[in-house]
Amino acid sequence: VLLMLTAMYAIIGVDLYGDAPCKDGALYFYNFASSMFTMFQVATGDAWADSVARPLFRYKRGDDSVDLSVAVFFVSYTVLAGMIIMNVIVAVLL
Repeated sequence: VLLMLTAMYAIIGVDLYGDAPCKDGALYFYNFASSMFTMFQVATGDAWADSVARPLFRYKRGDDSVDLSVAVFFVSYTVLAGMIIMNVIVAVLL
């Protein structure tokens, strides 16, 4: 189930942010494979906010305003992935 959720968000990420450069110039959503790895990094919480999410907030905007669709994208994925992971942990313990 987590793989399906990650694949769906990876496809959405490629569509929305495929050409967006991030902090170190890398294209984290350039293709499906890099997008899957990025979403796995987000699900595990492995220092993704500084290098992946923050540069995307100002992507496609020339001014200092923040793109709230990026926040909705990452927060919804983090909440859904966290719920799935928590259910797996509870199922293993019981």
